[in-house]
Amino acid sequence: MDAQPGPGRQHGRRGIQGVLQHHIRIHHRWKHAGGRCALERGYADPKHGDPRSARRQLLFPGRGLFGPWPRRFPQRTDGPEGDHHPMKAMNRHRHDMLFLLISGFLLLTLSQVQAGPLVPRFDEPVGGYAPDEVLVRFRAGTTPAQRQQAAGAIGIRFVSLAPDVQRVRLKPGETVASAVTRLAADPAVAHVQPNYRYHAALAPNDSDYGQLWGLNNTGQTITGAVYGTANPGVPDRDIAAEAAWDISTDCRDAVVAVLDTGIDYTHPDLVANMWDGGAAYPNHGWDFVLAGDNDPRPVGAGEHHGTHVAGIIAAVGNNTRGATGVCWQARLMAVRVLNANGIGTTADIIEGIRFAVDRGAKVINMSLAGESPYDAFYAEAIDYARQHDVLVVTAAGNEGVDVRVGSDGNSGTWIYPCAFSHENLICVGALDQAYDIASFSNYGTVDVDLGAPGTNVRSSLPGQVLVDDFSGWSAVPADGWTSTSCDVGYGPMNMLVNPANWCPPLNSLPSNPYAADANDVIYRIFDLGNGVVAASLAYYAFMDVAAGDTFASAYDAFGNNPFAGAGSFLQAPIDGSSLPQSFYFEHDLGNCLTTTCAIGFRLQGNGDATTATGLSIYYLELKTLEPGSNSYGNYNGTSMASPYVAGIAALVRAFNPDYTFADTVEALIEGGDAAVGTFVGRSRTDRTANAEGALRYLAPPGNFTVSVR
Repeated sequence: MDAQPGPGRQHGRRGIQGVLQHHIRIHHRWKHAGGRCALERGYADPKHGDPRSARRQLLFPGRGLFGPWPRRFPQRTDGPEGDHHPMKAMNRHRHDMLFLLISGFLLLTLSQVQAGPLVPRFDEPVGGYAPDEVLVRFRAGTTPAQRQQAAGAIGIRFVSLAPDVQRVRLKPGETVASAVTRLAADPAVAHVQPNYRYHAALAPNDSDYGQLWGLNNTGQTITGAVYGTANPGVPDRDIAAEAAWDISTDCRDAVVAVLDTGIDYTHPDLVANMWDGGAAYPNHGWDFVLAGDNDPRPVGAGEHHGTHVAGIIAAVGNNTRGATGVCWQARLMAVRVLNANGIGTTADIIEGIRFAVDRGAKVINMSLAGESPYDAFYAEAIDYARQHDVLVVTAAGNEGVDVRVGSDGNSGTWIYPCAFSHENLICVGALDQAYDIASFSNYGTVDVDLGAPGTNVRSSLPGQVLVDDFSGWSAVPADGWTSTSCDVGYGPMNMLVNPANWCPPLNSLPSNPYAADANDVIYRIFDLGNGVVAASLAYYAFMDVAAGDTFASAYDAFGNNPFAGAGSFLQAPIDGSSLPQSFYFEHDLGNCLTTTCAIGFRLQGNGDATTATGLSIYYLELKTLEPGSNSYGNYNGTSMASPYVAGIAALVRAFNPDYTFADTVEALIEGGDAAVGTFVGRSRTDRTANAEGALRYLAPPGNFTVSVR
């Protein structure tokens, strides 16, 4: 490990290319701020300045009425602060020999053969290749006697398949691994490999499988899309999951720890794939946010992230239910290091890493990232994982910037853990359905190792997510607020507006003032009962309200007008701004968990004439927490890309129990596909994750000296 930031990890011969972006018009990211990890939801961070200009393209391509990015309302106190998201770094062992593609007049000669195992060790197959055969190509010019001598040492029957190619049936007791090792050391052999098996691609029967484009991209259109670009995408731009499942679906021999907001281990699509922690850890992990709590299940309605990540790795496959993960069978360890606001400290993350390592995890997924100076204690924890042969997979981050530049342009702060240089760290950037780099994804030719699907990713959730279409709202009086659709530069959007003629012409500002004596309310009743244990509300408001006039939001648990008596404020009345601004609000609905929870907004004037043009409420989202919920949803982010790679890593390590983290890293990168489109040149290796390629990858034999003549 590098004690200080170094030149970056070196995995293999090539070079490769971020945390939570929920929904098409909201960009969420984890960021390390003041020693903490926070989930930022697109407002200005007073510590790092106004980020809006840097994020316009992440949210709304092009310009629009709402400007580059909504600001955080300064009086709001119930949401996260700062912004960051940890994950990544690594250095790859160089190959012990140089491989040359031989064609024409080059002749590769192997000499000074030393006894030693094949670098990538593998078990007997689970359907991936014939257990008693290998295929051998001999070098041009070898005599029949030389071929007989080479193949006869390990085989009992030989069938010629093509000039210089033989199918060799192995002697009893000879394994494919040992045969490949021995033949690769023979100067008469040009190439040797297992006799792979191919058959109809294995596809699960899970009900939402047709929407899981990252596993099998058919060019399908994703319903409920939260990322508008490349939907539908390009067929076959995926991780080749079906071909990988022909080899193995089982990851149970490689425990995967998910360091996140916790996992809803009661989710019907996850319960069978949780790690058994025995009597000491009956809830499948540990909670380092609430000290001494052995229950890492989410406790807040906003804590969907970890459960979604877990489902990408290992939602139970082929069970006719919902989604499927990269791993159909697995052991998921839930390690909660982020609280209900998406905040976790360096200390929480260190404890989480050590807990996972000490209890047998072989792969750790950390879908978090943060922009900070070098964090020595964080780095030491990842090195602790390295010392115990544990692979750490992390997200590149979602700022749309180079990992070594960051969103603030300060060369002294990089995106960590992606920028760490540990050889057991893999950093993953996000790709869209065409395998172009996602607009929000961070990148870097030093630190980002692989690309993987990161947009419109459907997976398990611990509760419901409702994005309201603004139908069914009641306005009091009827001529104040209204529900409508406006195009303000981002395409048509459903909104609540006041005044009713608020919508401006395209690329213009609203120009119609609201009534000076307005006392206008609009509300709707939502069902937040029947098993809901927590709920939250989030929305954006474009405000142009005169000084002395106010905007407020409120709720009533019994279905009445929230402003008519027994209601309670969510956002207490705030004095308007004289400048048009877009603000983000988020509120806890813990006191409105009924089947008749009424939520409303009010615009109130003081009677003075005004030229202010009122309000629009857009993108309103309700989240619930419901233990045992059979819920699923689509998210965007490098947080979604990272678990694809973590799942592949678990497949590889479970299929090859003797693999080290270094073997697994090599398989991930060398077994990956060449980058395409706008992801080319955005990573260290110019590769994207391929599950089949990683499982089939055989590193070349080591301990040879190579000469070319």
